Amino acid sequence: MEPLRQRAAKTETHRAHDGPSAGNRGSDGKQGLRPLRRGEPSLRISAVKRVLRHLGRIPILTSLLVYAGVLVRKDWPPDARLSPHGSVHPSQGAWWVSPSLTRAERIMLVVAHPDDECLFFSPTLLNLLAPRFVTRPDSTAPIKLESPRGHILSLSSGNAEGLGIKRTREMKASCEAFGIPSTACIVLDHPGLPDSMSVWWPEATIAECVKRYVELWDIDAIITFDHHGVSGHANHRAIATTLSQLAHADPQFPITFMLRSTWILEKYASLLSLPYSLYRHRRHQGGAKRAAMRSMAASSSEDEAGSGSAIFVSTPAQYYAGRRAFSQHVSQNVWFRWLWLASSRFMWINELTTAAVPL
Repeated sequence: MEPLRQRAAKTETHRAHDGPSAGNRGSDGKQGLRPLRRGEPSLRISAVKRVLRHLGRIPILTSLLVYAGVLVRKDWPPDARLSPHGSVHPSQGAWWVSPSLTRAERIMLVVAHPDDECLFFSPTLLNLLAPRFVTRPDSTAPIKLESPRGHILSLSSGNAEGLGIKRTREMKASCEAFGIPSTACIVLDHPGLPDSMSVWWPEATIAECVKRYVELWDIDAIITFDHHGVSGHANHRAIATTLSQLAHADPQFPITFMLRSTWILEKYASLLSLPYSLYRHRRHQGGAKRAAMRSMAASSSEDEAGSGSAIFVSTPAQYYAGRRAFSQHVSQNVWFRWLWLASSRFMWINELTTAAVPL
């Protein structure tokens, strides 16, 4: 037994001298793979999770920094105090909003249902109707602080569930929250314009109703949905099709701006979509300006070249003002509406472009 013990001791001694990996060599004498120690896979997974967590913070921090820069640097609404002579330069705010929209005195928002004005257009209403200094090219009067007169036309009362009368009252209260008097907030209940996801409204009926209030209120600018209608709702899209046809066929029809729809991830990205929205707005401006100059149709004022777009970004105070306006729609206070208020970019950002060519 003693020789066996001595032989075993010698073997252990040789292993110690050869190093810890000597026992892992294969038959060909090459170094083998070191076996994983207990807990090493979980350590690697934790490291990957930490890296991904830090990478996920980059778009959030970038968006917040861009938003802070927007709040500090944007020169819109136009402010006469920025001029040493107490006047407004024609290009002030032109990067953000088309001068043809800034100078409009009577603006009409055309929507399909009560609460559309809050859920989709609150950044536009709160920014566009804010008091501002405006230089009017056809006026020699002293520059003064003024607000355009806002009007809202809803082509249906949202009566799909028999709540049309209640929703009409709610929209009147919402208009008041936006600073629009109830006399300038009209909700129609036309039998040919039912609230329905599947009904395409007759374009002749839409045109008749819109023209009536354009003439009644002497409107010089219209804002509405684009051809996708944000959510793809048939009623929204029918309005866009009709108004784009009117805008291109009738030179006397007011200039018409449409709210840009986005793909679903961007739609629910809240302020995370701001950097790309600013880039897209700038790219659209540059393309429009180059096209105007190529066709020799540019305005005599360089500031108006390529000015057929606008981007409105709400401040935190304006965001909560939009939520307060929506709170007037008591019948619509359901969980998915609150999800929209919390996550939708349309509560923070609106991009407008001039009416597209009719489909």
